Amino acid sequence: MSGHIGLREEARAGQLLARRIAGLFRRWQIQQQACQEGYTEVRQKACLSGEAIS
Repeated sequence: MSGHIGLREEARAGQLLARRIAGLFRRWQIQQQACQEGYTEVRQKACLSGEAIS
């Protein structure tokens, strides 16, 4: 063993890393959407009750 991995193993490791990174971005986007929806609901409730939110 020379400690060097082959091209196939290297490509597979890169693909797995790319999938993990993509998964993190998907989770972040879902979380951001949830925060935006929650913020919109709070803003709408405040407008209905006559409060001013900037």
